[in-house]
Amino acid sequence: MESDNISDFYSMLLKAQEDAKREGENVDKLTDDHILQTLMDIFFAGTQTTVDTLYWAFALMSENPGIQKKVQAELDSVVGRDCVPTIEDRGTLPYTEATLYEVMRYSTIGPIAMPHSTMCDTKICDYIIPKGAAVVINIHSMHFDPQEWDDPDSFKPEHFLDEANTVRQHPPSFMPFGAGRRSCLGEAVAKADLFLIFSWFLQNYTFSKVPGKESESLINLIPKTVVGRLLTPYEIVISERRK
Repeated sequence: MESDNISDFYSMLLKAQEDAKREGENVDKLTDDHILQTLMDIFFAGTQTTVDTLYWAFALMSENPGIQKKVQAELDSVVGRDCVPTIEDRGTLPYTEATLYEVMRYSTIGPIAMPHSTMCDTKICDYIIPKGAAVVINIHSMHFDPQEWDDPDSFKPEHFLDEANTVRQHPPSFMPFGAGRRSCLGEAVAKADLFLIFSWFLQNYTFSKVPGKESESLINLIPKTVVGRLLTPYEIVISERRK
């Protein structure tokens, strides 16, 4: 593949694979399987998870109009109606940011973390976990633990605000991106994307339930199983906010 034909990330991977074969180095690290897995990671882990989170966010805004109005009021006050929200605005929009974190907690689109392996014999409470055992963390249980969260079954951005109404340090029981050296590599990008997309939508549109269906729960339509599930369609009304 010629350098002039490189137009996307896939082309770059193919070019790197050809260079490795020609130079006889790192050939085993750029097999077709590696390229396929890398592309799947980008489209699935890097795109679908953001789509799933926004899918939940708009349903939750429709279910909680009071919270939606508070987010919009903060955006109007800090950013205004004529400026597009930028990543620099994130630190000045605590309620908006806390609402997004609460969406991540409440939705828990990855309810079970990726498997890890113990590096040595480990004891947790009265349980012995031998070296090499597969360990899977139940993130959904952590996100809804009543010992860690006040009223965990309710959608409350206040879960992530301190007494000064600023975003508080994440509690240890909040792990939408995992933790440690094997945490999600795209955490910073995902948070930035979600903030920019969510804040722009809330700045310009209002989400509400379909007239006549106000008593129906949108949340009950969304299956809480495993990441990658087929999302169940729901109906909402999206109204443009007039300046």
